[in-house]
Amino acid sequence: MANLLRRTNTISVINGSYVSPGNGYFVNAYAPGAIASGASDAPIGATTVLNLFTGHGVVAGDYVMKGIDTTKVALVDSVTATTITIHNITITAVKDDVFINLGPDTGGTTPTYIQTSPRVVIYSTPDTTTAVPNSILTCDSGGDYGYWYAVDAQIWELVRNTAGTPIDYIIQNSNVLLSSSSSSVTDNTIARFDGTTGLLIQAGYSSNTPTISDSGGITAAGTHALGPTAVTGAFSASGTSTLAAVNASGTVAAAGAVTVGTTLGVTGASSLAAITGSSTLAITGESTLSGGIVTAHIAAKTGSAPTVTNASALGNGWGTTGAAVVASNSTDNRFTVTITSGGTGQAVNATFAVVFATAWTTIAPFAIVALNKNASYTGTPNTTLGWTTTTSGITVTFASQPVSGLVYIFSFIVLG
Repeated sequence: MANLLRRTNTISVINGSYVSPGNGYFVNAYAPGAIASGASDAPIGATTVLNLFTGHGVVAGDYVMKGIDTTKVALVDSVTATTITIHNITITAVKDDVFINLGPDTGGTTPTYIQTSPRVVIYSTPDTTTAVPNSILTCDSGGDYGYWYAVDAQIWELVRNTAGTPIDYIIQNSNVLLSSSSSSVTDNTIARFDGTTGLLIQAGYSSNTPTISDSGGITAAGTHALGPTAVTGAFSASGTSTLAAVNASGTVAAAGAVTVGTTLGVTGASSLAAITGSSTLAITGESTLSGGIVTAHIAAKTGSAPTVTNASALGNGWGTTGAAVVASNSTDNRFTVTITSGGTGQAVNATFAVVFATAWTTIAPFAIVALNKNASYTGTPNTTLGWTTTTSGITVTFASQPVSGLVYIFSFIVLG
């Protein structure tokens, strides 16, 4: 209705607008009034129920005025979200009728436009320390006026002439102000404020527009600096990500570099181009890294230790009482198997089979097996070893013939 100038938390009306206040005109700042959603209900006793659209700001004890008709002012007895009950049976409504909320007016049904306790407080200074008395402004010689208000305020204005007679109203000055730019914006764009010009929502992004879908999915292709982050679904980043901490129960996929300040804990599968970590990288599921990992330490694959088939009665050329033991604290990545040959039946090309605690996915891992010298076995290590790997385990062949009573220690490194 009016040519409004909005800046930060202030609102001004410039003369020449449709309202066109004049020199010495008055402007009352009121709490939101009400708009009728349909015809009023039939009077009950001394009251009439007005049916309203939701979002009104009227409370019991306020006075409402139908439009700018000073003969149609009534006390509000009670309210609901969609109705107000007024103490007057001569005031009725049809759809889109406007009711100005005069608040607790000191004049009652003959309004003075002064509230006993203003429901909306406006200020003459931006620090909100100097309240405008009774929230009533007087226009200057050009018919202009302005004021400051709290960011949570919603304000309707009633414009009165120098005689104090209402001439027009301005409905609901919003504290969230949209940009006036005509630039088009992307659907579902995440809004951001312009801190230079005031409380404005900027019109668009120069690139990498972030969006939130109707189902709550966030797409943000730019560079991100995140604090501790809990991800319950899939995490997908096409740009560079700097993360203080991530705890993800779903899939983590990042095409760009990922810098982890503290801990990256992933229980699902991961596909990461590159990870830079200053602390711990803990991944429970299998992970594909298309780049590299730069960090102080890389922990071995966690989980239970592998086992040796028929460990307590090994056989297979190690003797009738040959036995194998997997060292404590072993994992599928690195472990030690100690075999003691015993009994009879030792043979060239003795074998033993190791079964991984957790099978590797897709392809068999690579393995390095070393036979250590020790106080019992002093032969030449490694020259007589062979092994094959599958996704489920490793089979080792010792080309020499074991000697009953000697101890053979095999160390394994396994890379997926």
